[in-house]
Amino acid sequence: MNTIEIDDELMTHLKNNADPFNDTPNSVLRRLLGLNEESSLRSPKTKTGDAISSAEFVKKIIKHRYGYDDKPRKVGRYLYMFNINGKLIYFQNYSKPTNNLWYRLKHSAIEKLKNEGSEIILTHSVGGLYYPIDVSILQEKLKKKKWDQEDVEVNINPDDDYWRELDWRLDRHTI
Repeated sequence: MNTIEIDDELMTHLKNNADPFNDTPNSVLRRLLGLNEESSLRSPKTKTGDAISSAEFVKKIIKHRYGYDDKPRKVGRYLYMFNINGKLIYFQNYSKPTNNLWYRLKHSAIEKLKNEGSEIILTHSVGGLYYPIDVSILQEKLKKKKWDQEDVEVNINPDDDYWRELDWRLDRHTI
């Protein structure tokens, strides 16, 4: 895998042509350039496996991580933001085999999560893995990186659990 630098205009074009829950920057470029499926470039850790639905995977994580069997209380307009025993948990889901996990955290969701102890959980159901992120630690990382955009781009290499934009090695959990 190679790294390239692109200007803001090109990045905006990629974002505008992406399905944020299914595409990676690489898959958008391949589609726009008329190239074949990126299957040969998939990570060995995410190459195989069947994706279960986001709802089912989130339910498994809630039971596994929080020991919570009931249906969680949805918060606001967010499909996968829940209040579990007084703690806000926000799930971002990715369910496609890939060598890059790509998420976009909306500013409004992050603002809603600013109370102490809230978590964002980035999931990848194909690999059966998830990354829990304490929102207060995320805010520290963003401040340290001088992040100046409203939304937060997340590109994680699942081979080394590395969040590229923030130079941050994440803790991986699997089910």
